[in-house]
Amino acid sequence: MRRSPGRIVNPSSASPAIAASLIARSRSTRRSFMMPSVRGREVSPPKARYSPASILSEETRQYELVLMLDPAVEEENREKLVSETKASIESAGSLLHEDNWGIREMAYEIDRKSESDYRWFRFEAPRQLLVDLDHTLKITDGVVRFRIFRVDPDAPVLPAPPATAAIMQPTGDDDERRGRGGRYRED
Repeated sequence: MRRSPGRIVNPSSASPAIAASLIARSRSTRRSFMMPSVRGREVSPPKARYSPASILSEETRQYELVLMLDPAVEEENREKLVSETKASIESAGSLLHEDNWGIREMAYEIDRKSESDYRWFRFEAPRQLLVDLDHTLKITDGVVRFRIFRVDPDAPVLPAPPATAAIMQPTGDDDERRGRGGRYRED
């Protein structure tokens, strides 16, 4: 169906002459969109500024993996999961740094859990390892969440962030900084 101002025209219910012109018009519009031409000559599409081969290349890059494990799982099973993750990283790439951030309170609950055991890895590997890690960690019991980030090789290795409780702990000057004094403030 083709919509014209004020009414809908169905080519099959219109007169043969109108139907033919509607169909020809829609085909010519489609053809000019799909095959651009200049003065009757077909023009090749513009060259890409990048090649898909360069994006999907198999060169190794540096990545960081933050692994959040369920603290309800026994310590022995969590360590086994971490060693399996390290083994899969080392089989296809090289593990550069590793850190155990410990059990920390999360910013929000996930699956009714408010804490998680955080592990951090920096490694160098080809792109295929990311697919394998993604698949393995998604189906592994005991993994609450994980994130893989591509990092610049020159980026420094940062220490573990402070615990959430330390960040959210009130200090004595909170009210003064926010401009909240008592009702009767002494100047």
